[in-house]
Amino acid sequence: MRWIKTGLHRCPGLLFTCIVALAITGCRGSKPVQREAATPSPPPLKPAVEFKINLGSIDLSAFTRKIEKKDILKFAAQMKRDSIDVLTVQGVTRYPGLSSRIDIVDELSAASGMTFAFGETMTLSGRQNGNSVFSHYPIRSYESTQYPRLRSTRFESALQAIIDCGEREIVVVSTRLPEKTTQDEQAAIISTLGGFSAYYVNRPIVIGGNLLLPELLRSLISYIAVQDDKEKSLPKIWFSNDGSLKITDTKTVETALGKMFRVRLSISSPPHP
Repeated sequence: MRWIKTGLHRCPGLLFTCIVALAITGCRGSKPVQREAATPSPPPLKPAVEFKINLGSIDLSAFTRKIEKKDILKFAAQMKRDSIDVLTVQGVTRYPGLSSRIDIVDELSAASGMTFAFGETMTLSGRQNGNSVFSHYPIRSYESTQYPRLRSTRFESALQAIIDCGEREIVVVSTRLPEKTTQDEQAAIISTLGGFSAYYVNRPIVIGGNLLLPELLRSLISYIAVQDDKEKSLPKIWFSNDGSLKITDTKTVETALGKMFRVRLSISSPPHP
């Protein structure tokens, strides 16, 4: 130890070098403290917004005489007076390529200023049958689903149209069922209509047509029914039983094409950022 002290005393440069080396070694051994950045809180969801639309439904299958352009114009004027935003039509008959008959779908679209979707059920001898949906809102897409295992020769189906109402998209279905059905056929129809809820996730569903089905079957697929109690022949309206839709008013309207059933829907949009 004496030699070391003497050596360091005699060599001040060596002492300085040792001190610097110790300092460097100490600095290398210490690691900077890393702090994780705080995760920003997600923005609060905006509350749901309720908006209202008027939806009408009419079945033309009982209209026996030839439909003329003046009938369409009167019907379009009535729709305007009742502020119809969306319309489902069943029992539509078209005659493609036959100049002596007006095209109901094209004429009503032109007279009302609405876009439309048409779902064909069958065509026979130049006569085309089907269902339609008309809307003042944009129709994003549409398709028809035929009911399986029906003995009817009319090839009944359900037309589904996705409509963009601004705050929310809804699915509007127009369908006409056979007047008489067996239990097996009713089960097939219910399976098809019930499947729409699983397919169109997060979209409220409204169905218009002659939904002549037992209440028990309807409740199994979580739809609520509304109809005119005095006019059993009028189309019924079914809507999703998930709280997204409410019926605030109903009305039966006499029109140039027969009686139309109108409902006022209150639609709740989902919370969103």
